[in-house]
Amino acid sequence: MEDSIIVVCMFGFIIGWSLNGMYRQYKDDQMFNKIMIEIDKEDLAQAEKSIKKAFPLCYIEQDNDTYLLYNKDTNEYMCQGESYNDLAYKVFTDLKIEVALARHLGKSMWFIDGNTKELIEL
Repeated sequence: MEDSIIVVCMFGFIIGWSLNGMYRQYKDDQMFNKIMIEIDKEDLAQAEKSIKKAFPLCYIEQDNDTYLLYNKDTNEYMCQGESYNDLAYKVFTDLKIEVALARHLGKSMWFIDGNTKELIEL
């Protein structure tokens, strides 16, 4: 009888130890997943900011013969020029932005490497 009690106690101890290890692994996996989700959220936010900085969406306002270029997302002034080509050149040389999309009076245009491309009537 004493032998069977010792066997049952040993069996219970081994099962308890195994279940404790499985539970700790489960909790560690949950914490790891939560951390990875937060890291992914931060990475997406940083990626979105860098994309918007490298590829800005802009709008143009005209003041007499001067065109003023603004960032659409931040309403931040970017540069000014006397023509669309002048704006495209300044965006490329002064701001070091290779590609931007600008809109003015129902027209959309790409500023690519200092040149105005694909003027489209909308």
